[in-house]
Amino acid sequence: MPPHGSLQGYQPHGHFPSQAIKSKYSDPYTSSPESMMGYSYTDGYQTSSPASIPHLALEFQSVNKRNLKFSRASQTRVTLTSLVRLSQELVLRLSALHFGHREFVCLKFLVLFSLDVKNLENFQLVESVQDQVHAALLDYTVCNYPQQTEKFRQLHLRLPEVWAVSMQAEEYLCYKHLNGEVPYNNLLIEMLLAFKSLSHHP
Repeated sequence: MPPHGSLQGYQPHGHFPSQAIKSKYSDPYTSSPESMMGYSYTDGYQTSSPASIPHLALEFQSVNKRNLKFSRASQTRVTLTSLVRLSQELVLRLSALHFGHREFVCLKFLVLFSLDVKNLENFQLVESVQDQVHAALLDYTVCNYPQQTEKFRQLHLRLPEVWAVSMQAEEYLCYKHLNGEVPYNNLLIEMLLAFKSLSHHP
């Protein structure tokens, strides 16, 4: 059979206008090295089966709820453990100072009438009460414990520890209330929630 020659009247066409489109979106069936090895086509719009998505979502949601409950319970135990530890340490330090009822009343007033409270409305009144309580505590310790010259200073140093215990107790009560273990109509909880709303008010 004679070899084919060039076709008569055949005019080679130039580049088609769609050549730019072909260069932009490559043909997966070309003789590129990737096509020889097998072309792996990834569809960007391919989705999972509709039935599997709700199942996975529900599983993920249930796991999050279990983790949240476990986290709250663990945090409550940590808060209670820390509260007990701080309280025991404070009691030991106060017992070493021969802490009595009158000193307890003075420390309670100093904690309640604190200048560090947010949105303090009557600063002068609170400052005046603190000055009077400090003076009364100093006079009492000097007159009744003349041999313990450092008692007033040591009692004053215990104030941050009293604050720390009160903050831990506040956190513990909040966790118990959020878990539904403390009724809402409890007077202490109502006072605590009212104090928190005032302290977070701008």
